[in-house]
Amino acid sequence: MARRKTFKRRYQARRKKSILKNRFFWFSILFLIIFSEIFYLTCFYNFFQIKEIKISNLKKIEYSLIKGAIEKNIEKRIIFFDSKSIFLCNLKEINDLLLMKFPQISKIDLKRDFPNTITAKIEERRPVAYWSQNSDYFYIDKEGVIFDLVKGDIFDKSEKNKNLLFVKIKDLNNFVENIQLGEKVIEKERLNQILKIESVFKKEIKIQIETASIISERRLDVKLSEGYDVYFNIKKDIDWQLTELKFLLKEKITPDERKNLKYIDLRFEKVYVFPEI
Repeated sequence: MARRKTFKRRYQARRKKSILKNRFFWFSILFLIIFSEIFYLTCFYNFFQIKEIKISNLKKIEYSLIKGAIEKNIEKRIIFFDSKSIFLCNLKEINDLLLMKFPQISKIDLKRDFPNTITAKIEERRPVAYWSQNSDYFYIDKEGVIFDLVKGDIFDKSEKNKNLLFVKIKDLNNFVENIQLGEKVIEKERLNQILKIESVFKKEIKIQIETASIISERRLDVKLSEGYDVYFNIKKDIDWQLTELKFLLKEKITPDERKNLKYIDLRFEKVYVFPEI
């Protein structure tokens, strides 16, 4: 009978590989170092800390007010440290805050000027008319947005204030209480119609408009410095109505006859004058 050979399997303990020889460990360390360097450069490195704020195109708003508002919103708290990093500055957030705080601003162009400057190009609203609300008057821009309260007695009856810079507009159709600065109170198309009428009166007819009152969606009443009113249909052709009015005042009604006028009504196919001339 053949003798069975027995073999002893030898087990050898596998030695643990040192972590210092682990490639992943060194990649992790390298990544951590690079990340730390980038984090420091981005957040705290003095070279990239905002040191200057340049603001251009300001005309009426105080420079210090805009600068102060921007400065308050460029500083960030990271862990336990303050940072004014140009990389972390949220320009959109600053833009929205400035527009909310300063209704006089219509547009802001904020940019990073590396390495450490923020530039702000401001576009201020320009008044084209006065907006009447209760006993107050506001400046209104070409977009129909009110942006500042008219201060002083510019509407008194003194001779020096007889010719106002802009037309006074009242909206009796859509009267809104407690309007806020920066709010759009009239559609641009409607405002342009009123400004066109004002321009024709001022440049061609040579009569001052005191007030333009929006009575309804169709009717606009214009009160003139000569003492009578003119009624317009703002849903119809304004050019035709102005042409009829110019012809009437230049060819049909003399300056002396105007003194007795109460109104001229241009809203219909036929022009009505009261009292009849």
